[in-house]
Amino acid sequence: MTPVARFSYAHHAKCPKCSTPQLSKLRKVDGVDKMQSGIVNLLHRLVGGQLYHCWFCRLQFYDARPALEFGQEYAVEDGGDTRTQKAS
Repeated sequence: MTPVARFSYAHHAKCPKCSTPQLSKLRKVDGVDKMQSGIVNLLHRLVGGQLYHCWFCRLQFYDARPALEFGQEYAVEDGGDTRTQKAS
């Protein structure tokens, strides 16, 4: 499965640049950090997606999927192995 397909089938919102699930929700667009461009970001915005901010990339983007709650486990694929990690 390609990385793009793996990203699109995720159950929770992830950063489109670095794929981390550790995100913060924003109420309005921040003028300092970069906003993700593209048709997918526009579609998530049009269907009422939440505005998220990645702490690591400093990227803002819209996503209609819910964010992963802290302490919840998520799957990580590492060279064919799938393991779970806990969001902290």
